Amino acid sequence: MIVEVDGVRGAASPVRLSGTPATYRRRPPAFAEHIDAILGEIGIAGEEFEGAVARQIRNP
Repeated sequence: MIVEVDGVRGAASPVRLSGTPATYRRRPPAFAEHIDAILGEIGIAGEEFEGAVARQIRNP
């Protein structure tokens, strides 16, 4: 089954529960949308982060 959330189509949950059906409240993140926060959490920032951008690890 396909679901659409905020204009983004995706696969629905394969698990079907009658008492607590799946809900779809937000769209999935775009490619590299949260990369700044993720790299910051693991200690990559500043010059090292800019190097990652230059190597196209991050979607500019």
